[in-house]
Amino acid sequence: MPTAYRTMLRRVRTVLTNAWKGAAIAALCCGLFYLFVARGVFPGARWGVFLLYVAAIVSVYFYVGHQIAAFNRTLPRGVRLTFMRLCTRFTELGGRVFLFMRVSLISGFFLIAFMNGIG
Repeated sequence: MPTAYRTMLRRVRTVLTNAWKGAAIAALCCGLFYLFVARGVFPGARWGVFLLYVAAIVSVYFYVGHQIAAFNRTLPRGVRLTFMRLCTRFTELGGRVFLFMRVSLISGFFLIAFMNGIG
């Protein structure tokens, strides 16, 4: 069990350390995609491009959730780790999760404003 515990924490830490950078880069790439490709080829592509951005953000949550679920299979019956317990038990991870959420929301608002301003 300690090996599975360390493996899960290492993977989750690796993802959450740079997750906020991924949110910002996803917003930038989606904005550039809209500016240079989607706006000219697909009229009304704003929401499709925004859904691409949301898919990039949600994939981080799915990966962390998958790591927690894999870890829960190794725990004894009745003992479970959830996403919220992960944030309260490991405060440094909680701070990273909330930084990721703030950056993803701010980047999403800027992406929507950019696409509405260009459109």
